[in-house]
Amino acid sequence: LYLGLMVLVDLRCPADADLRHALLIAGLAFLSLAVPLYFETHAIAMVWAVEAVVLAALGVRYRHALVQAAAGAVLALAIGELVVELPLHAGPFRPIVNAAFGAWCFVAAAALAGHVLYRVDRRCDAEVRRGAAQGAYAAGLLLLLTALGLELWSHEHLNRPAEEQSFFLRQMTLVVAPFLLLFAARPVGPRGRLCRALATALAILGATLLVFVYRDLRHAASTIFLHGGFTRSLVLLAAVFATAWLLRRSEQKREDNQAWSGPVALTGVVALWLVLTEEIWSWALVTPWFF
Repeated sequence: LYLGLMVLVDLRCPADADLRHALLIAGLAFLSLAVPLYFETHAIAMVWAVEAVVLAALGVRYRHALVQAAAGAVLALAIGELVVELPLHAGPFRPIVNAAFGAWCFVAAAALAGHVLYRVDRRCDAEVRRGAAQGAYAAGLLLLLTALGLELWSHEHLNRPAEEQSFFLRQMTLVVAPFLLLFAARPVGPRGRLCRALATALAILGATLLVFVYRDLRHAASTIFLHGGFTRSLVLLAAVFATAWLLRRSEQKREDNQAWSGPVALTGVVALWLVLTEEIWSWALVTPWFF
């Protein structure tokens, strides 16, 4: 009924944009409330994500701040629905190809689609457009990273409980690496401080955690440097150094007034030194002739 009234107002009173937008928000609000009453768990989040993208497109098209705020609120509802339904799996499952993981990826894709809307549109206020693009891009990548982490954790504990317990750690070193580059690389990511700050935080956190879990990655490998754990660690550390270089390039172009690259590079150097030390020490323990 509200959406029908919106169409009627558009035909009879085309100059009254405020009334048209108010009716649109009211209709979509009732639609949002109706979704949980009809759809199943994961479908709720997906429908809300689609609704958020539609609202964002309308808000950007008509430059209406209230509609854009409603899009952010609906996307937050979709993310909240995913969080409420954790854990991701309750028993053995098919990795990757399952409804729970698909729902997380779908909402992440919706957030990234919203980011694209703000990146390509030039009619909105520059500050609003930059902030919305950064927030949507960061939300999409963080959702996707979280989904992959939860999927790998569940696979290790539910699908292979009797096998060695470092599967999650070994795979996450490879998963985190590309996300560092996606946060730091320009023009892949939007201009602004949020993505640079997240790239810095994720790089420092990833390198620090690598130092603490490296012993679990190595196991009892007898050949120094020639095993999967060390190779995976080098991939992550290479991504940390690449992130520092990308951040430094942004600083040189005056895209960000904060010096993010220094702490990232220093953390990478210290982490590399500690990983090499741990690798040599662990190999020496199982090589009696070394001493």
